[in-house]
Amino acid sequence: MKKITRIFLVVFILNIFIFKTNIVAEENEKSKQSSILIEQSTGQVLYQNNASEKVQAASLNKLMSMLLWAEDIKSGKYSLDDMVTASINAENTKGSSIWLVSGDTVSVKEILMAVTIASANDATVALAEFSAGSESEFVNRMNARASELGMNNTSFKNSTGISAEGQYTTAHDIAIVTKELFNHDIYNEFYLIQLEYIREGKAQLVNTNRMIRKYKGIIGGKYGEDEKSGSCISVGAKKNDMNLIAVVLGAGDYDKAEEEATNLLNKGFEEFEIFKPVIDTSKLVNVRVKRGTKNSVGIMVSGTVFSILPKSREEDIEYKYSITDELKAPIKKGQQAGTLRAYLGDEIIFQSPIVCSEDIEEMNFFKSLTLLLKSLFYV
Repeated sequence: MKKITRIFLVVFILNIFIFKTNIVAEENEKSKQSSILIEQSTGQVLYQNNASEKVQAASLNKLMSMLLWAEDIKSGKYSLDDMVTASINAENTKGSSIWLVSGDTVSVKEILMAVTIASANDATVALAEFSAGSESEFVNRMNARASELGMNNTSFKNSTGISAEGQYTTAHDIAIVTKELFNHDIYNEFYLIQLEYIREGKAQLVNTNRMIRKYKGIIGGKYGEDEKSGSCISVGAKKNDMNLIAVVLGAGDYDKAEEEATNLLNKGFEEFEIFKPVIDTSKLVNVRVKRGTKNSVGIMVSGTVFSILPKSREEDIEYKYSITDELKAPIKKGQQAGTLRAYLGDEIIFQSPIVCSEDIEEMNFFKSLTLLLKSLFYV
């Protein structure tokens, strides 16, 4: 009996040890990965974990390549029907491919499909060279565009995302480029394709982003993985007129990356909502104008203002209107006269400029004389 009791105790202790070890392992893995959830139109960060940690992101670097191509095509630099000739450099590129051989020609459209759906590296290099003259020059463009977008913790070394010394990015920066990319609709017809054939059937494209088959409301995104980067995913989804982007870098495998991205999107849609403020027009009184052809100018809140707010917190919002007492002519329509801010506690939820609603010229002798004569004439 005592022997059985001892065996039971040993097994019990081992189970506790294994259970705790698994928890620690999961926590350590969680701490290594980085993630972020943002709202697409505003860029508002809803959740983040190690989002500024510099890591490699495998094929998610192609999001910047895709952005540059979209901008090139929009500007008319080349079209979807233009033909690209593969170089020996493209042929020798490692990783996923559409089996290009030096001298092969393929349309820009098919290359965009190959990169968007199957993350083809040889196709990426071929179009990078076509659009910039060489891959190295294209990489210079990638880094320059990243700087313009405020991706301050990103350095590209190639167009494909193949791990390289000195190449890094962050979940935050990947969210920025994904947000910008979703402003272009050129890839919309490709994002959700599960299986496609190009090059007259020579190349089969299987979508690397399996979330397109599983997450309701998904609008697109990209997946990538390698030994150094782990599993990485950036996806966008839309529900209730709200677009969210989830980025996960450095997950242990695809299933963990997908699970975390799904959890982030679910959390965002469940806990947040679009909030549009009610403008108090009684606060928007005319502003005095000094030395103008009019004594005052009307003002208004500029544009459509909205923010993303935790659900059921609308009543906790406090509005503050900061408006100047006087403006000096000349005044241009749209000139800022103040700022509307909304606070949730100490946090600014959104702000929008308050602007002048019309032009007002500066008063001078001749205009003053004209106004005087008009007033005398109409009396």
